[in-house]
Amino acid sequence: MANRLLPALLVAGVAALASFPTTASRIEDPGYPCVLLPSAQVRLSPAADGVLAEILVERGDSVRAGDLVARLESGVEAAELALARTRADQDRGVELARVRVDELERKVARLAPLAEQRIASAEVFDGAQVELATARLQLEQAAVEADIAGLEAQRAQARLAQRELRSPVDGIVTELHLEVGEFSSRSGEVALVELAAIDPLIADVRVPLTLFDDVRVGDVVTARVDLDGGLEVEARVTAVDRVADAASGTIRVRIELPNADDALPAGAPARVLFSSLD
Repeated sequence: MANRLLPALLVAGVAALASFPTTASRIEDPGYPCVLLPSAQVRLSPAADGVLAEILVERGDSVRAGDLVARLESGVEAAELALARTRADQDRGVELARVRVDELERKVARLAPLAEQRIASAEVFDGAQVELATARLQLEQAAVEADIAGLEAQRAQARLAQRELRSPVDGIVTELHLEVGEFSSRSGEVALVELAAIDPLIADVRVPLTLFDDVRVGDVVTARVDLDGGLEVEARVTAVDRVADAASGTIRVRIELPNADDALPAGAPARVLFSSLD
């Protein structure tokens, strides 16, 4: 009897295991819609007010972080920098003060034994020591003034740099709002240039709450971009919301797509497939 029951129990157990929902079977993957977006969108305004002297980019141009995008009129600031650098480079106050200190140190050294032997009067020796102390203070003051001259040159350089507008990201120029000769304000009410970083691209995908336990940061998924009949690109999950949308029963998942050759345009629709998760 036991021998006849054992095969039946094994068959029933296998059937039960087969009917238990695995992770792969729980993920019904129709592909979840999204739109590819720039990973950063930047509105650039200069750090100072002024008249726009030069625009070095056009809409659609690629720029690298640090590239010069535009320049305000800066004749006054350039002249101030040249003057400050000349003062800093030509300052001889420290050298003259050091020569004076060296001279007086030698004088005091010569007078010291003479004063001990009473060949030189104490008044002369004391006077030489006072002169030396004064010269040392003058040397310290000259060093401070030299440092101030160097700092003034740095400040003039910073003021000149404020007349230049540089890209903070690698990206594409999407908008130019001003023309050469127009006034640009640091208030940022009207951005001079708008940039979009499109490598990488990102997308926010709404997926059913049932996938909450299956999707993890770092997972590799497939994005099917609506280009050329459906271009498939590997993407990586970078964030999974910890708060669900109760009305729709979904959570938001953010993915990131590499786009080193700018082959994918921002704004393209796509569907994200999670079938690779198991």
